[in-house]
Amino acid sequence: MNADRGLSPIQRVLWMYRALKNYVLSFFLVRRGDTLYNVPLKKVIFTGLASPTRMYTENLISNFIPWKKITNELPNIFVCEFGCGDLRYLDLLNELLGEGNFRYIGIEAPDFKLGKEAVNKLNEKVKFINYNLNDGVPDCISECNVFLSFSVLEHIDNIDNFTKNYSSKVCVKSFHYHSVPTFLSVFNYLWHGCRHFNALERNKFLGKFNYKKAGIVYYGGLVNLLVHSILITSIDIISKLFVVKQRVRFVTQSWSRELVLKTQPLDDFTARIGINTFCLIFWKSN
Repeated sequence: MNADRGLSPIQRVLWMYRALKNYVLSFFLVRRGDTLYNVPLKKVIFTGLASPTRMYTENLISNFIPWKKITNELPNIFVCEFGCGDLRYLDLLNELLGEGNFRYIGIEAPDFKLGKEAVNKLNEKVKFINYNLNDGVPDCISECNVFLSFSVLEHIDNIDNFTKNYSSKVCVKSFHYHSVPTFLSVFNYLWHGCRHFNALERNKFLGKFNYKKAGIVYYGGLVNLLVHSILITSIDIISKLFVVKQRVRFVTQSWSRELVLKTQPLDDFTARIGINTFCLIFWKSN
């Protein structure tokens, strides 16, 4: 059942019930891996329309992923990004690792087409392929040693097939970082995706991999939840009925980022006690 595909009212109720059930069960399960609650916003990197969640995600890429340690452990960096879009994080990776110092392959849905600006970024070290992740993963990822995805895994209908195929094709020591929604993101993103990754789903997902160390970072607390719902989701709803100018979206997203930044301690605290809309799952493969 995929909430992206236009569910009937009854299907939506069943979808919500299942998500809520998994959320409640999560409180009684032993979590796999360590839990980290706070990754302070040290450097905010964003352009154009970017929600507070993306602001936090870019902060995690820049300030949480231990790029120095990774480059020390791995002789050559080969990044695989599932659901890369228009190579939106490639510039950030170039800044962190140095342009030309790593190989990269971005994977997107079969019908996705790169924009002209993104196409111009492709070269002998930067590749892009279309692939249906419901069928698993392409063979070429076997050479990759850093795996990334941001708000992608929840959209894969056949997650079991993807996970099994993904884990079987990881042939080298590698690092994995995947940002996924928790139950409360449903109020931000209106039935977004197939599932939400609470402890039940995370344990099942991680159980398919052979890893040395795993962990999770919770982020997007109460302030993020309220601000996103009021200033971003509400505009999305209004835009289905009336024309909303791009300037309005830009202003509301700017306000939402500023509000979350100013109240970060509260947002972090609420994420720590269970009011969180996203989490980053990470592990290191043997």
